[in-house]
Amino acid sequence: REALATQLKRLISSARVAWQHTNINIYTNFLSGEIEGIIKHAAANQAGVGGPDVLPAPHEGTDGDRIIRGEVGGTDYRTLVPVVYDVQTPQLGGKEGTFTPQQLYSHAVSTQGANYMIWIRNTMMGGDAQRWSTGILPFIRSVGGRTRSGCPSSFETGCITE
Repeated sequence: REALATQLKRLISSARVAWQHTNINIYTNFLSGEIEGIIKHAAANQAGVGGPDVLPAPHEGTDGDRIIRGEVGGTDYRTLVPVVYDVQTPQLGGKEGTFTPQQLYSHAVSTQGANYMIWIRNTMMGGDAQRWSTGILPFIRSVGGRTRSGCPSSFETGCITE
C-alpha cells in the first residue's frame, strides 16, 4: 500500500507539471491507511479528489469521502480542492442501491462538495428515473448542468468557473 501511495503521489506531481492548465483527479475510494496522505498531496498539487461511487444514506461513504469532509484528519477539503464524483450503475439499480439523479446529486454536491459530476449513460439499470434519456439527462438539464461553483482555495492563480 505504501509503495502504491508513493507512486500515486509521484503521478499527481508529474501530471500537474505536464498538464499545467488541465484538471487532474484521483479516485479516493481505495487504499485505506494511505488515502489521507494522497488527498493532502493532491491538495498541494491542485489535483482533484473524489471517487467513482456516490453513496447517499444509508451508506457511510468511503474512507476518502470521510477524509474529504474533514471527519478524519481534521481538514475539510471540500473548498480546498476540486471534488469530482462519478455516478455509475451500482447506484442506479446495482449493488449499492437504486437512487434517483436528485438523490445522487444532492449527496455529491451538498454533502461531498462536488465541483464536478460525471454521469454514466445508463441504458439498462433501474427504472425510468435511473435511465439516461428518461431520468439522468432531464435532471442534468433541470439544474443547468451545474454543481457547486467557485475556485478551490488551493489554486494559487485562480481558475475559470464559467
